[in-house]
Amino acid sequence: MGLAPSVTVVMAAADITGWHDVLAGVRSLERAPAPPDQVVVVVDHDDDLLERAADHLAERPSGMIIDVIANLGAPGADGVRESARGWTVGEVVVYPETESPPARATGSLVPCLPVIRRP
Repeated sequence: MGLAPSVTVVMAAADITGWHDVLAGVRSLERAPAPPDQVVVVVDHDDDLLERAADHLAERPSGMIIDVIANLGAPGADGVRESARGWTVGEVVVYPETESPPARATGSLVPCLPVIRRP
């Protein structure tokens, strides 16, 4: 059996009220049996949340790579996916549903939107 592909998880952060969900999601991913190689947190048009996320997620004790970026596209899932596209490094890119942060998933990264596998 070959090596597992590298994995990037893209998390959307809509507004400051969801800050604790973002933290819980990141912590859950850090504790996963096979944590992702990269997490991209895309902040959806909220400058206060962007600043808070960048300050708190820049250096994680786990060493996990977390990139915090602004959604430069249209608000919502499509803009989040488009903004994340240039930042992801994984061979497999996972987009958890916005209503189901990874912390709420039961032992895995599902439920999720379509997974994109790079050729």
